[in-house]
Amino acid sequence: MLDLSIVCPIRSTEEGLEFYVLGHWFPEHKINLFLNKRYVTATGCHYSTLPNIMHKEYKVLAFRLNGKKINAKAHRLAWELFVGPIGEGMKICHNCDNPPCVHPQHLFEGTTLDNNADRSSKGRSNRKSINTEPKGPEYPEYIPQIESLHNRGFSQTEIADRLGIHQSLVSIYLRKYIK
Repeated sequence: MLDLSIVCPIRSTEEGLEFYVLGHWFPEHKINLFLNKRYVTATGCHYSTLPNIMHKEYKVLAFRLNGKKINAKAHRLAWELFVGPIGEGMKICHNCDNPPCVHPQHLFEGTTLDNNADRSSKGRSNRKSINTEPKGPEYPEYIPQIESLHNRGFSQTEIADRLGIHQSLVSIYLRKYIK
C-alpha cells in the first residue's frame, strides 16, 4: 500500500493524539480505523471498508465524537488528512471517476465548474441536450408518453431516461400540461 504522510493539524491531549479534519478533532483511534480499514483495487483506487452510508455513490462514514454524530465523506476526510484543508466553497473531485475512492493521488480540489468540465472532457456527462422555451416545450409529441408513464408511477428521472430527454423537460410538461 502507498505510504502517505499525514499533513493535518495534530494535537496531544490526555487521551492521546487528535487530528483536525473536516472541522473536528478526531481521536487517533478513529483515524487509525479509517487508515487501516481500506483495500486497494486493481485500478489503484483505495476503498474504505468501514461501515458506511452511501450518498450519491460517495462513501459517508459515521463517527461519534463527544456524543455528537458526525457524518464525513470519506474522500474529503482523506484529502484533509493527506493533502491539506479544503478551500471554502471547493469540492474534492475524482480523477479516477470512482466516487468511493479515497486515494489522495486520485483526488483534486476544484469548483463545481471544474468538476463539470472534467466530467464533460471524459465524455461522462449524462445530461441530454435540452432546447425549451420558458413558455412551453418544443416537443409536444412527448406529452402523451410523459402522462402515461407519470400515471403509472414512474419518477421524472425514469421518464426522462426512457424517452431520452432531460428531466427538467419532463418537469415542465408535468407542471404546464399534465395536472
